[in-house]
Amino acid sequence: MPSRTTAQRTVPSPTVTIMAALRGGNAVRGGQGRSGRIAGDAALNRCGRGAEACAMTTVHPSNVRPAGGDLERTAWWALRQDRALLALPVVGGVATVAALVPVLVLAALVPDGAGVVRWVVGALHAFVSTTVGTFFAVALAAGAHQRLSGEDPTFGSSVGAAWAHRGAVLGWSLLATVVGLVLRAIEERIKGLPGFLLSFTGGVAWAVASFFAIPIIAVHDVGPIGALKASAATMRERWSTSA
Repeated sequence: MPSRTTAQRTVPSPTVTIMAALRGGNAVRGGQGRSGRIAGDAALNRCGRGAEACAMTTVHPSNVRPAGGDLERTAWWALRQDRALLALPVVGGVATVAALVPVLVLAALVPDGAGVVRWVVGALHAFVSTTVGTFFAVALAAGAHQRLSGEDPTFGSSVGAAWAHRGAVLGWSLLATVVGLVLRAIEERIKGLPGFLLSFTGGVAWAVASFFAIPIIAVHDVGPIGALKASAATMRERWSTSA
């Protein structure tokens, strides 16, 4: 059975995806071949910061977002506003299982002595699961962006937005899978504590650098490398601002 890779663990949870979209969903388009710089959160700027509540399209208790200072509450607020957003992680989980069934059947048919074939099947397992997870994470971020922009997202509009960025989704999934496989290979080749520390440090660095990549892909026409550069730039900016 192929083991779980670091690439698969980097697909964020629904709340993390929404929080990332809230913090870094707006990117300033850069020149050709450049990732551009990340601007502030336009939604929070538009509605004000601190204790002031934000009304979306109408002034109604269900349409009033929590104060901008509590991002976790705001993330859950965005999830609760639309059943479409709540359904995306569920459908994504079912789709992941369905997509992995052929890969798992293939893995079961591979003989124990075929090391290279088993490695290929394991890499395919990681890529398929990462791709499906990334697709629905991008759809979730797109739906949250639509809601925070005053639109009324649906399941179709969220999935459609992710499908429009399918090239970036595939490219990002491939990049994440390669990173995960490399980190796992380091841990397996370098035995003991040094290998674990190298793999762990690399995994943390990757998770931090790629934290904003999903919402950036959901909202902007960027490739995987551009999304990674923009995500890392956003993290540095936020870190320096907090410091």
